[in-house]
Amino acid sequence: MRGQEAQEIILIVEDDDQHAAALAQMISYQRPYRVFHASDGPTTLKFTEHLKPDLFILDYWLPNMNGIELYERIRRRKELQDVPVIMISGLLPTQELQARGIVGLPKPYDLNDLLQKIDMLLVKQP
Repeated sequence: MRGQEAQEIILIVEDDDQHAAALAQMISYQRPYRVFHASDGPTTLKFTEHLKPDLFILDYWLPNMNGIELYERIRRRKELQDVPVIMISGLLPTQELQARGIVGLPKPYDLNDLLQKIDMLLVKQP
């Protein structure tokens, strides 16, 4: 965690704007995180030039590049190499996620499961 005053930043990368908005609202309502949305890989990479997320929630099926390709591009940037990732999709490439240490969550998912995974990745353990 950053500091007592600062809030962790979550970047949701989802091309379905309605789903992303609902997800961002649910997370913001349930947890003290700042949540932003990008709709594709290029927008995500541009966003990370200005702000460093503490967590990425990536959809697998994205325009321009899929979630794994975006993950690989993110990991090439030294300042983003340790940022945790949750990948969501109706059809997850399980072997690819396991090989990269990406937390996967199949759609449709339970909000409590998602929040638990977010907390596991963002909350500092004593």
